[in-house]
Amino acid sequence: MFWKMKRKLKCTFLYLFLILQIPLISLVSELVGTLKHSPVYTPANNNVALIFYGSPRSLQWTIESIRRQILYPLKRNTFHFDIYLHSYIHHETYSNRRSKESNAKLNNTEWKLLQPTDHKLENISDVEKKYETLLSELKKYGDGWDDNYESLRRCILADHSLQVATNLALASTTRYDGMLIFRPDMRYLDPVDVNLFKLAISTSAIVMPSWQSWGGFNDRFSFGATSAMTVMGNRLGGFINYCEAMSGRYHAEKYLYWYFVLDGFRSVLHSDNHTGNIDKIKIFCTDQRAVRVRANSIEKDEEFTPDQSHCLKMS
Repeated sequence: MFWKMKRKLKCTFLYLFLILQIPLISLVSELVGTLKHSPVYTPANNNVALIFYGSPRSLQWTIESIRRQILYPLKRNTFHFDIYLHSYIHHETYSNRRSKESNAKLNNTEWKLLQPTDHKLENISDVEKKYETLLSELKKYGDGWDDNYESLRRCILADHSLQVATNLALASTTRYDGMLIFRPDMRYLDPVDVNLFKLAISTSAIVMPSWQSWGGFNDRFSFGATSAMTVMGNRLGGFINYCEAMSGRYHAEKYLYWYFVLDGFRSVLHSDNHTGNIDKIKIFCTDQRAVRVRANSIEKDEEFTPDQSHCLKMS
């Protein structure tokens, strides 16, 4: 009698064990399938281009953060990077009413701290003359900063610099899987998110800061696949198109929303070997922080509250 009961119990336990395994097997199968179809986060050749642009005003105070938070993390993750730079030569003192900088003497050789692979320098006065017509056309739509178009003029100069530096990288014989665009006048508080960078490369996406988006996207820095970053690096060409489409004044953050989310870039760029046949540019956001450093070494008090309303959510 005892052995019959024991045998019965064994059969019952075996039956329960097999029944319980069915959902477990299903779960494991589902996980394996998910991993199998997830994007591979490893770039093809680990070659990436670093883009720096703009006037030389505070690199002596930010260079260590650039090395620690950008260059070293890339090296640790076996990325091979080249640095491309465009900067301005200032023969006059530098003043900016909005940032409370006045008659600062800029160091026109400061850019050398970045040791670029390739670079280009231009007299800022020459470039200002080049864009007089564009500035005049944009003035018709209003002054977004109410500072007599001074900030608008600086946006044009900054994006010209960005465009030149980006195209220096594109002209290289090296094939870059990804690009990173950083302003040299910022002190970076956190390391670049290398895993997010790899994800952006593998999904033809772009990454921008999650904070200070002001109804669009923060343009202080960005990184991602070369195709998407080529679009970012050549954004200057869409200023007039944006103002016409919106029937209003230029707004830096909202412009990037129009440019990427509303596909404004299609009216500016044509498909080529670098942009490819872009369907839709995915946008991820990072909480990586950075503060602006002025020509007088004073740091801007930044607000880092995240706003990812226009970003793809990371699961």
